[in-house]
Amino acid sequence: MHGTEKGKFMKFSIEFDGRYKGKAKDALKQKVSSFFWTFFIGLLVTAAGFYTSTLSFYRVITPVERAFGIAVMVGGIALIIASPFVGIFKGFNRGFKGKMHFFFEKKDGEEEWNYILSATKNGVWYEEYGKVSLIDIKGNIASLRTDKAKDYYIPLRALTDEERHNLAVTEKEVRDYRIEETRKCREAARTKNRGNSADGKNDKKSVKNEENGKSGKADNAQGGDGQRG
Repeated sequence: MHGTEKGKFMKFSIEFDGRYKGKAKDALKQKVSSFFWTFFIGLLVTAAGFYTSTLSFYRVITPVERAFGIAVMVGGIALIIASPFVGIFKGFNRGFKGKMHFFFEKKDGEEEWNYILSATKNGVWYEEYGKVSLIDIKGNIASLRTDKAKDYYIPLRALTDEERHNLAVTEKEVRDYRIEETRKCREAARTKNRGNSADGKNDKKSVKNEENGKSGKADNAQGGDGQRG
């Protein structure tokens, strides 16, 4: 990983052959993993829908809750049915042939990592630019999710020790950045909610004060009429 004297400008490259040894095994693992994750999520969603629409322990199920639970349960069953197809059709750098070259860069003053992908896709030279949303290293595969909602798979077995190290460091930085951004968003939402709550209380106080003022004026008017009488 290269940097300036301050160490804030970082960049590195990785390159591997799209037909590396062991690709079929890695692709099969990804397909099986996708199948099990989709199936498991489908089970959880189905169970949540069943509980919402059917089980009434210590609660009363409203018609809206029952309809919502049934809809959720149908969605979960659909995921379970679709899980084998998700596994079968899960792509693994589909369409790319030959060398795949990734260039990663984080500029001075920026927190996000940028990437450039250069490769041959479907027989045509292909380049893609964007930001790294997530890097997830599991076993011999690093999954790269981009801001374009695309997934690329980088085989660690086809990289050098330096490339694997750089990728691991970047994985941690990207994850820490996402966690911090999520924390900021939640804090901003809480601050906004507190502000709205305070505004609501102030509005209620204003209405109450206005009502008290009107009541006081009415009492004064009645008192004045009594004195004149």
